[in-house]
Amino acid sequence: MSDHRDDELPPDESDGAPPPPDEPGGSEDAQAADEPPEIQEMTPPPPGDDDATSAVPTPPPDEPAASDAPPPPEPPAAAPPPPLATTGPPPVVDDPATAPPGDGKQPWPGSAKALVAILVVLTLAGIAGTIVGFVRASSAEDDVDATGEELQAERDRADAAEAEADELGEALLATTQERDELTEERAELIAERDAALAELEEAAAVGEAERALLEAEIAELEAQLEEVDEFLGELDELFPLSISFDLGQLDIAGTYAVSLTEIGCSGLDGLCGSAPNVGDATIGTDLRLTIPDTLDIPLTVVDGTPFGAADSETIVPPCNDVPRTTALTMALFDDAVEIGADGDVDVTALGATIVIDAPATEECGIGRVWYRAELTPR
Repeated sequence: MSDHRDDELPPDESDGAPPPPDEPGGSEDAQAADEPPEIQEMTPPPPGDDDATSAVPTPPPDEPAASDAPPPPEPPAAAPPPPLATTGPPPVVDDPATAPPGDGKQPWPGSAKALVAILVVLTLAGIAGTIVGFVRASSAEDDVDATGEELQAERDRADAAEAEADELGEALLATTQERDELTEERAELIAERDAALAELEEAAAVGEAERALLEAEIAELEAQLEEVDEFLGELDELFPLSISFDLGQLDIAGTYAVSLTEIGCSGLDGLCGSAPNVGDATIGTDLRLTIPDTLDIPLTVVDGTPFGAADSETIVPPCNDVPRTTALTMALFDDAVEIGADGDVDVTALGATIVIDAPATEECGIGRVWYRAELTPR
């Protein structure tokens, strides 16, 4: 709005008065004042922010602006200013000599021009405010739509967050159950571990005791091994060792089982190829060897070997019913002996060689057979 009121005149005409009606041109001025003034088109300056905001109020943001803008207000008709009583000097009458030439019209007074300019400015300000209101209303509608979209997006995000929270709750429940199961399993494993540790400690204690016992036994065995090494060292000095036994000095008396093995045979068709079976032999304390119904030989020790010779008619069969007296020679030797810890020698088996010679007869030639005999004590 303008700062000037309708009851005030512009500064340049405050001291003057309208021309009297009886003066020339006064009636035409009155008629010109009654007619509406012509408004020439001018390019007004753009309204400032203060004028725009003071002319048209900003609509509230929560109420959308009307779709149809109100029509711009019509400019009020310019009315002649009322006469003012003045106490100053009398009005100045225009000199006819200075009046504008003769088209019959006089120029507008300055007050009318100022009023018209004010009305034009107000009209343009209203139009600008209306445009600003339309723009702001459209912007408010866009803001409302954008706010609605954002609200719907927030609701969608809230629904998604709630669904995710439900899934997380189910996952948390499953995790809690799994945690409880794992906790129980852990407790069982801890109990098993403690039991195993207890058994291990017990086994370690037993093993320690057994190890100590074994160490003691090992120490004892090492001591015995040292003694054996010393004894073997003494025996090494005795080797090479040669042992000869004198059977005449040993106790070989007893009963022995005799088995014969043929070594060689010739001229004895009925005897070669098969050794005869003989009974048990007995050696007496007088070193006499006797086989019942077969052999009876006194033994003589020669260089530690018992030796004997005798005649026999039973070992070699007769030749054409003629008995053949044979000469038998025997030598005994030690086949197996045992030596005790005290140095005693026991004969566990005797060996013998037996040679039988048969003389020639009118129908049979000379014959000989050679046996190896084994005598095992009974």
